[in-house]
Amino acid sequence: MQMVLSIKANNKTDFRENEVTCFTCHRGHTKPVGLPSLPLTRSGHEPGPNEEVAREPTNLPSVEQVLAKYVETIGGGAASDTQTLVMRGRRVASQDRNWPNDITIVNPDKFLLVATTPQGEVRQIVNGEKGWVINGKNVRDLSPTEAADARRSWEEVFSVIKAKPSPGMAVKRVEKVGDRDAYVVENVSDTKIERYYFDSQSGLLLRKITLNRTMLMPFPQQVDFEDYRTVDGIKVPFTIRYSAIDTFDSWTRTFTEVKRNVTVDDALFARPSSPPQ
Repeated sequence: MQMVLSIKANNKTDFRENEVTCFTCHRGHTKPVGLPSLPLTRSGHEPGPNEEVAREPTNLPSVEQVLAKYVETIGGGAASDTQTLVMRGRRVASQDRNWPNDITIVNPDKFLLVATTPQGEVRQIVNGEKGWVINGKNVRDLSPTEAADARRSWEEVFSVIKAKPSPGMAVKRVEKVGDRDAYVVENVSDTKIERYYFDSQSGLLLRKITLNRTMLMPFPQQVDFEDYRTVDGIKVPFTIRYSAIDTFDSWTRTFTEVKRNVTVDDALFARPSSPPQ
C-alpha cells in the first residue's frame, strides 16, 4: 500500500483512469507475477479479437432525452406512481450460498429483505432513518448512516426507477453491452463516478458501473439488469447481477414473481420486540 501511494504521489505520468493500483501487479493474487507467461496472445499495440473500441461521440442525445426515454419505456406515469413492489426469487452466490430471497419495497423509504438460509431466516429492514438486522432471536440496530447507506443501495438496485437526473450528468459515448449499443451517461462526484448504460434502441437500463474513490484506488462495482418483463404496466428486470471486486460479495438474483401496488402490512417494517430474559 505504501508503494502504491508513493507511485501515485511521485509519478507525474497522466494515467487517467488507468492509474497504478494494487491490481496493476497483483491481479487478485497474493504473490504478483513479475514476468508474463509466453507466448503472449497479442502485443500491447494490437487490438484483441473481442476488444471493444470506444466510439467517438457523434449526434448523441441529451441526458434529458435519454432519461425521459428510459422512464417512458419502463412505464412512464405507472413507474413513477408505484407505491409498493414485492419481489420473490432466489439469490445465488459463491460457496453454495444459494437460497430463497424476498424483497418488499414501500415507497418512499421502507425496504425489507428476507433470506431463508439453512441456518434460519435473516431479515434486513430499513424504515426511514432506522433499520435492523434480525437473525433468529438476535436483533442488531443499524446506525442512521448504515440505514441511509442500505436504503440508497437497495433503491438504486431494486426500485422501479433506478436512474434519476443529477447536476453534471453527461452522455459520453456509445459502448456495447453484450450485442446491444448503449448510451453511456456519466455522473461524477467527489466520492465516486457512476456510469449508466442505456440501450440506444429500447431505452432500458442495461448496466450500471460505479467507481468508488478511495485514497488507495478506485473500487469498482457493476450491476447488470436483464430479462425485463411487464408487470402491471411497468417493466421490471427479472434477473439482476451484482459484481464486486471480491467474488464473495458478488451475487445474482433471479425473480420468479413480482407484484406491484399490493397491500403490505406496515408491521413488517417495525422493530421486533426483545425476547423475554
